[in-house]
Amino acid sequence: MGRQRCGPRSCRGDSAPRQRLIETELTERYGTTRFVLRNALTRLAGEGLVELQPNRGARVREISAAEAIEITEIRRAVEALVAARAAQRASPDDIAALRARGAAMTTAVEQLALRKAGRQRGIDRQAAEISEALHLPQLRQAPLVEDAMGRQALALLATLNAECDKRRPAHPDYEVITSFPGTGDLSGGRLLAEIGDDRARFTDARALKAYAGSAPVTRASGRTIKISTAIMSPRPRPRPRPRTSPSRGPRVCKSGNR
Repeated sequence: MGRQRCGPRSCRGDSAPRQRLIETELTERYGTTRFVLRNALTRLAGEGLVELQPNRGARVREISAAEAIEITEIRRAVEALVAARAAQRASPDDIAALRARGAAMTTAVEQLALRKAGRQRGIDRQAAEISEALHLPQLRQAPLVEDAMGRQALALLATLNAECDKRRPAHPDYEVITSFPGTGDLSGGRLLAEIGDDRARFTDARALKAYAGSAPVTRASGRTIKISTAIMSPRPRPRPRPRTSPSRGPRVCKSGNR
């Protein structure tokens, strides 16, 4: 029972990485005994959610960047499959519920935009009017004309995709650049344009990170550790010093008197 309460809480992100799990607080929060709580922590440690440290207790395990990337890739594949299966097996009631939830989310976004714009009264009515106006058919043509225009657009897109497929793998670093997490053909082309093709431009990976401003910077303060990205900024130019005139002696009059 203690594991069923502690486990989902850690998975939801309610506990921060490397956060200490104090037994007295957990027993009071979940209304259980220390024996049950320790068994739950042991099982969570076996699942990789908690770290048990000798003479120091338990803490939430910190997920590395490599694990986060793997989890994201797995979730992307699984969620796409689940969404496809749900779309195939959805009943009319499920479809109606999803449409109602989508409409509610759209209305909430429109109301938030109106509030940010400074509107204070009649927000619900204005949001409903905006949603209705956006869902009205616009710039419609005859069905035969729309079908011809759609076929022409699909043919142009197919030609463009075929030309892009011919030119993409031509670069020798195509597979390396597109293998980066979150990098596709479009973002890979932009990345290549920023870095360039000269392999002698950067001596090592550290020089490339410094150029990209992606070298990690760790800031520690007490128990808090924050890893952020260094942002490179141009150095300010030194201001020129004001010129000082040399000290002049006493002026001499033409007559020779000082």
